[in-house]
Amino acid sequence: MNTNKEEIAKLIKFIKSMQLIIKTSPNKEQVERVKKDLYKYLKKLQSYVPDFDPLKETIEQLEKRIFQETFSYDVPTQSKTTEETIEQSWDVKIPLKKASPHCNDPEINFLASALEIIQREFWPVLTEQHIQLDFTHSQERQSIRLGFDEIQRELKSLLETIEDYALAESPDFRDQLYKMKNKQIRLFLINTNEFLKKLKDFLVRLLQDLDKRGSIIKNPNDTITFNPQFEEATWLNGYSIRSALTEFVDLIQFILKKINLPDFKQKKF
Repeated sequence: MNTNKEEIAKLIKFIKSMQLIIKTSPNKEQVERVKKDLYKYLKKLQSYVPDFDPLKETIEQLEKRIFQETFSYDVPTQSKTTEETIEQSWDVKIPLKKASPHCNDPEINFLASALEIIQREFWPVLTEQHIQLDFTHSQERQSIRLGFDEIQRELKSLLETIEDYALAESPDFRDQLYKMKNKQIRLFLINTNEFLKKLKDFLVRLLQDLDKRGSIIKNPNDTITFNPQFEEATWLNGYSIRSALTEFVDLIQFILKKINLPDFKQKKF
């Protein structure tokens, strides 16, 4: 794919995400902010595709018109402009909020917000109901789910410590809680970073197998369709399995880059 097509593909993906937010977000302020950004990015898209008229052609129709071929998945080397566009997209889709009333750590607040999105919007895609895997990878999926549950338990325990520390009155008790809080933050960041890398590796292997027309995924041609009676997820509704997994990988890459932790083995404390 040439450079212009790469930029167009990223812009289309960003615009589709913004359109989804406008349709589904209950936050009126967020919707108005995204509408303004949407206009700006539609104009940018028109600079690459001058004959595109959003009043006469949907973004999906444009995508189909430009991209006739199917591209194999890889984690591409992207230009600075493309990376910034992707990061802005996820920043819009994952608005930062406090993990608990007294949590002022930006990394913890960000990860809590991101993990909530994964739990609500992305993990449902990986369930057996939507993606049927062979036995080996089904077992690996279960193991990753257990790891995700453990990360969420660690976050809950950490937030309880943060609140206890904020409300403690005894200086000695506050000192103990302060040390405990810092240790828990460090462990949570390390463990979450490692979990996300493991999850990303699993998702990329599924995508690579799809590209090779392998047999890991038993229903490769299915479309993700959520049941609103039982599932809260809406973002990836109507996506192909491949598109949903690609979006999931993009999200994980964004989170890992945002927290930007070095590669190191967890130390004993």
